[in-house]
Order: sequence, then structure tokens, then C-alpha cells
Amino acid sequence: MRAGDALEKVCRDRPELLQPYVERLLTKVSEVRQPSVQWHLAQMLGGLALRPGQRARAVRLLKRTLDESTDWIVTNYALETLATLAAKDRVLRRNLIGRLQRYRREKRKSIARRAERLLARLRVFDE
Repeated sequence: MRAGDALEKVCRDRPELLQPYVERLLTKVSEVRQPSVQWHLAQMLGGLALRPGQRARAVRLLKRTLDESTDWIVTNYALETLATLAAKDRVLRRNLIGRLQRYRREKRKSIARRAERLLARLRVFDE
């Protein structure tokens, strides 16, 4: 958890330092099922420059994370990063809007509020 937190902070401030490790993040790190690793990975993926193939793998990973995780923090960060990626991808945006509409009825209030906020942010791109 501490290593993930440190890497995420480095990625936020100096993403170019993690850029050479994108493949490792999408392979080895993505296999770790520890929630703290999953949410830090989601944060990092939103801040890195991804090639098209990497981007597609990141989207699949984040969707799988949403489908499998029960951790509210993991869910929040996976949704946030998917919304960041969807800002430049109409097909992903449409798919994510449907998912966010379901999440805004979530009983966990932090997820419902984030879904509502992300829906508003994504709708701007379709206007």
C-alpha cells in the first residue's frame, strides 16, 4: 500500500518518471487484488500517456475492477479514471454514462455522489 501510494504521488507530480513502466503496471501490478493497490493503479492510469493498445487494456482492467471489487474506494477511483479516459472517447463515454446512471442509485453515498458528478462532467462533451 505504501509503495502504491508513493508511486501514485510521483505519477501525479512527475508522470514521465512512470511512463517507462506502463506495461508493468498493466500486467504485473494489475494482477494484485489488494484494494489499495487497485485504487492507486486506477489513479496512475488516469495520469499516464497511454498508447491505443494500452488504453484499451486499461479500460478493460478498470471495467473488470468495477465488476469484481466491493471496495468503495476502488470503485470511486476506477469510475474517475474511466471518466478521464472517456473524455476523449465517445464510445467509452456512452458505455460509461449507462454504468454511471446505475451507480448514482448506489446505496454507498460516496459512489452515488461521484457518479452524479461524473455524469455531469461527461455530458458536457456530448453537448
